[in-house]
Formats: sequence, C-alpha cells, structure tokens
Amino acid sequence: YLKRIVRKGSEGKDVKMIQQRLDTLNTYYNYYPNQTLEDNGKFGRKTHSFVVRFQIWADLCTDGWVDKATADTIEDFFQAIAQTY
Repeated sequence: YLKRIVRKGSEGKDVKMIQQRLDTLNTYYNYYPNQTLEDNGKFGRKTHSFVVRFQIWADLCTDGWVDKATADTIEDFFQAIAQTY
C-alpha cells in the first residue's frame, strides 16, 4: 500500500494512513503507552517517535523511516487486528 519511503518532513494521504494504523496498533498493543497520534498527514516529530517505538517493538531497523519492511509489518499487524473484529 505504500509507494514511497516516508520520513520526517513527508506529507500526504499515505502518511495519514500510516498515522491511523500506528495509532490503532498502539491502542491494541500499547507499544507507546499513554500516547495518541493525530492523523494530520504530516510526518513530524510525534509521528517519527511513533515509528521508532513501533520499530523497536516489532524488532525492525530503528531509523524512523517507513520503508517497505516497516510498512509491511505495520500492515500485517493491522490486518491481524482487523480480522478479530
């Protein structure tokens, strides 16, 4: 679903979708306790923090960029949750 690498400074619908998925995953898995992520489509400091926390939790390369590996892992966990509802 991701057609480019997104990182701090990126903007767009794909960033917004990543933000939505990361916030949903955090609600379910609590990898960034007591935090929420606004889905404004702008990859700023808070989105970067969420990505890094997710990458640590998922045992991925911790660079704060959403590349194919990170995007695929986000999507896999998201789809696993979606199937339970």
